[in-house]
Amino acid sequence: MKMKFSASVLLVILLLSLLPTGCASASREASASLAASTLYQPPILRLPAGQEIQTRDGRYRPQADEIWHSDARYRQLEQENINLAAALQAHPK
Repeated sequence: MKMKFSASVLLVILLLSLLPTGCASASREASASLAASTLYQPPILRLPAGQEIQTRDGRYRPQADEIWHSDARYRQLEQENINLAAALQAHPK
């Protein structure tokens, strides 16, 4: 009887020691998932003329069709242009 009691106590202690670790893992996964979903930014945002957009700073209505590039997309285009300019300078006519 005493052996069963000791084994039960050890099992309960083991399960309780795993509980905080399990919670921490779940919360880290949840916060990582939340961070990933809030950090998404489309590479290109196309705004049609006349359609009102709600922004953090108020409402915006483009007068003409607009294309906005994300920072990552802008840097990619900038690097492509730098590479093309370097290639043109390396091989003059």
